[in-house]
Amino acid sequence: MILFFERDTDMPLYIYMTDLLEFVVGDQKLSINIIQFFMMYLSRVSINDGNQDVYGFLDPYYINPIEAKKSKTKSYITYTMSTEGKQIYLCPYINEGHWQLLVLSPVYKTAVWFCSLHKKPSTHLKNIIDVSWLGYNILKGRSSSNYQKLTWLNLKCNRQSKGYECGYYVMQWMITIVRTGIKTNWEKFFMDESPVPLPAIECVRHVWATYFLNFYNSRIANQ
Repeated sequence: MILFFERDTDMPLYIYMTDLLEFVVGDQKLSINIIQFFMMYLSRVSINDGNQDVYGFLDPYYINPIEAKKSKTKSYITYTMSTEGKQIYLCPYINEGHWQLLVLSPVYKTAVWFCSLHKKPSTHLKNIIDVSWLGYNILKGRSSSNYQKLTWLNLKCNRQSKGYECGYYVMQWMITIVRTGIKTNWEKFFMDESPVPLPAIECVRHVWATYFLNFYNSRIANQ
């Protein structure tokens, strides 16, 4: 079974049976499609809360290491930030099967890094983000010698206790940011190294499943 979902991008989203099975089982690493669909939900939450000008989302497909080797990744990040003008961008990032979260803030000139294994961002990723940030500033009329570089903040956030939870941690962090309206003071909200409680992960799973079923049923009803 393949389910097709239209998005506000030039690339549609497909949810495959394998994606659903790994989500239902609950003890496997999540596919990029599961994370992308959750970002559709968060975008809707942001709009409903009146924060459509605050939170933006960078598609993990375009910034994963395979795609990041291509120059279009930098263009994608620069173009998105320049045209959308959000205060905060949530950027799930998967590297060697491990999900991490990058939060970019053009307004506060910060790059906040979340990793449930407390790994630092790779030099390759940092270079991509820094070059994209330079391009963004040039498009804003600032010279390459007269702009403020990003401040990188590596958080000692929740640390996973098992080998598959990273995708759920990323979803939990993102939903906390969007629902709480967090834009600054990251250490205040996320400097907790204990594992994310199981009820919180189950709540995220319930939110994803509910949104998926509602989305799917609405499509069926409109056919």
